Amino acid sequence: MYGMNRYLIFFLVGLLWSAEMRAQDSTFTMDQAIAYARENHNSIKGATMDIADAEHRIKEFLAIGLPNVNGSVKLDHFLQLPTSVIPKGSFFAGNPEQGEEPNPAQDLEVQFGVKNTLTAQLEASALLFDGSFFTGLKATRFYKELVKSQLDATREGLALDVAKAYLGVLVAERNREILDQNISNVSAILHETQEIYNSGFAEKLDVDRLQLSLANLQVEDEKIQNLVRISKNLLKFSMGYPMAQDIALTQNLQDLMLSDYDKNSLLMSELDFAQRADYVALQKADQLNELNIKRWKMGYYPSIYAFGSYGQTLQGNQFLTGNWFPASIVGLNLSLPIFDGNDKKAKIQRATISMEKHRLVINDAERAMTLEVRNAKINFENSLKNTETTQDNLDLAEDIYEVTQVKYREGVGSSLEVNQAERELYLAQSNYINTLYDLLVARVELEKALGNL
Repeated sequence: MYGMNRYLIFFLVGLLWSAEMRAQDSTFTMDQAIAYARENHNSIKGATMDIADAEHRIKEFLAIGLPNVNGSVKLDHFLQLPTSVIPKGSFFAGNPEQGEEPNPAQDLEVQFGVKNTLTAQLEASALLFDGSFFTGLKATRFYKELVKSQLDATREGLALDVAKAYLGVLVAERNREILDQNISNVSAILHETQEIYNSGFAEKLDVDRLQLSLANLQVEDEKIQNLVRISKNLLKFSMGYPMAQDIALTQNLQDLMLSDYDKNSLLMSELDFAQRADYVALQKADQLNELNIKRWKMGYYPSIYAFGSYGQTLQGNQFLTGNWFPASIVGLNLSLPIFDGNDKKAKIQRATISMEKHRLVINDAERAMTLEVRNAKINFENSLKNTETTQDNLDLAEDIYEVTQVKYREGVGSSLEVNQAERELYLAQSNYINTLYDLLVARVELEKALGNL
């Protein structure tokens, strides 16, 4: 019995530990959500496969320059030996005047060789020099670096998408918190007004207005709950997170606000193109274009291959009575291009044009990235000012709402004043949350433009 209880305890502890681990796996800060996406999103997995493919491409190309060894075994069995004809007089034409007959005197049908031939052979070849090969090998390695930089660019884009989706959830949840607080406040005022009405010191219209306001807030609460769920689904999709699993966020909007020093530092930051993964990818592609031109130019140089073979041949009418005869050869093969109808020249010119066009793309990218950073700074700075303004307006709306409530309770204010202050408070709350969201989005867009994500 004791042993069974012990196993039951271990089982329960295991369940609790598993539940705790699942809970940890489903809670994320913004940085953790971005890190999760960079490891688990399908676009990252696909880009990682591209890197693996590039590695195998290098090996595939390298195999061209490595020694190749091939073995072969060949068996020939003649059912009928081929017949050759030695024409009359092949060895000696003869001299009729001297009475000398030709040799042979007539055409001879002869058969050479034996019925069975078995040949076993090893052949080897190696590239000693080929400028196009070595340039191409370097290009395949640069291609791998290009694919890696494209992966980094994909990660940057994912980080921006996840950050925006994460902020969308935070905004929806913050709106729900504010809405719940508003429902609680209106419910309390409704209860007080109902009591006052029952005492004969308030009108039925005041009660009806508050009931309508509460009903509208409850409708909005249902909408915001759906918005929270939709926003979380979008976040899961952006992260590559399982859609059927729950997810919880451990940060709020205030947690992600920057200090004044960090804000000024971000606004003073300068663009470094090398920090942008998409720009690095463009530079890698430009180096590949240069190598492509060099590859075609190297085609004018000769190439040298070494080769060799060794074999043994068994010949005989019967295998057991046949004899083995060895054969071996080594040599060099020099291939020297002389004239190809200007084929390589045309390819070099086309590759040069392609490189020049790509450099125009790089120039446009530099200008676009510079514009992106400048506009992102302007947007961030404007968002900072708007957030400060809407914060002040929210503080003022809250003060007005509190004053009108006090006046109404003391009987010196009207319900119309309370309703008006209530609407202004809701509008100020909405404006503040929206500008706060815009500020945080502007921040991540600026960091992405600077290559900091």
